[in-house]
Amino acid sequence: MGRLCSSSIGYPRGTMNDLTTQLLKLVLTDKEAWDKKKDAPDLPWINQQIQYGREILFYDKYYFPRMVKLSARLKEKNYWKLTEWFEKIMGYEKEFTCWVPVEQDYQILIADHLQKATEWIWDTEYEYEEVIEEDVRSTNTIAPWQQQLTLF
Repeated sequence: MGRLCSSSIGYPRGTMNDLTTQLLKLVLTDKEAWDKKKDAPDLPWINQQIQYGREILFYDKYYFPRMVKLSARLKEKNYWKLTEWFEKIMGYEKEFTCWVPVEQDYQILIADHLQKATEWIWDTEYEYEEVIEEDVRSTNTIAPWQQQLTLF
């Protein structure tokens, strides 16, 4: 099955985690996932789309909500004296209104802190797995042009 490209925390080698399986099934519904000339799945494209999906889900579920809470606390407590803040809308599929300090150094501090605070989630639940052709076959999905139209 999938080959783990980072540490294999929580998942034995040779199996895809649930997130990769769900994303693979979704990606395989797109015609771009199939190379018609080779009559095979387009694995580089599939892996890229799965990675995009993984990032969107991670940031919308964990990263941005934590950023909203942290920046609101810092602003409320006036942690950085005389700092100006502005509101910014963030997110991919969900919208988050977040306070952001004008000074870029403070933005970097917040981002670094959040990366360290959520790294363990990324390394376990959102671990990158490279999908191989055997994984595609295991979903029992066939290319759209191979599907036969069945009449009543």
